[in-house]
Amino acid sequence: MKRMMMIGAVLVALAAPAMAQDVDTLSPEALLTLAQKEGKVTVYSFTSRIARVEKAFEEAYPGIDLIGFDMSSTEMITRLRTEAAAGITNADVVYVSDAPVVLSDLLETGLLKNYVPPRIADKLDTAFKSPLLAQRLSTKVLMYNEAAYPNGAPIKNLWDLTTPEWKGKVLMVDPLQRGDYLDLMTEFVLRSDEMAKAYEALFRKPIELDDGVETAGHQFIVDLFENDLVLLADGRCECGGW
Repeated sequence: MKRMMMIGAVLVALAAPAMAQDVDTLSPEALLTLAQKEGKVTVYSFTSRIARVEKAFEEAYPGIDLIGFDMSSTEMITRLRTEAAAGITNADVVYVSDAPVVLSDLLETGLLKNYVPPRIADKLDTAFKSPLLAQRLSTKVLMYNEAAYPNGAPIKNLWDLTTPEWKGKVLMVDPLQRGDYLDLMTEFVLRSDEMAKAYEALFRKPIELDDGVETAGHQFIVDLFENDLVLLADGRCECGGW
């Protein structure tokens, strides 16, 4: 039940500097000298791993204080817009998901500028360094309570989650809180042909779309939410009772 978030479809991890300065032609040594003179670099990150990055970075580059902010991509995008409107340039680097919004609202409007370090430029395919540098690919995987289902995965088809048996028993991070889960919804729609085939495989009949619903992917999302989907603010929860 693995969903790979691919560049060009649903990219979940981008890294780009928020500064307008053209640094593409500078050598790493020249960049390091400038950074040490400045003394700090501010990073907006959508993952708490920024704390470990901060420690490793400061050990590798003495004299540069990395100031990391851990926030959701939704919060980050709002903050970048607000700061730009106020004429504030606080972030030097942003590490963010929610590619569709980032590309249209931040990159195309000039709030972000792509930067690909020369030392890795020739090691990456073009798809992973344009329009923004992809730091990683991400997967979304269904997890289940092994204590409740000791014999293995309780479902074989995503449409199982829309049946009465699973009513109110499925948890997911709210797509309005985390952009990568909005990307996941996009993936269902992009794979509507596969979703239609999966529906027919489970229910033994062609899918019938509700009025106003365009594709099988959209229908899956509608049915999933209507089956009392439990929405979480983030992925950190105590689910021992499930």
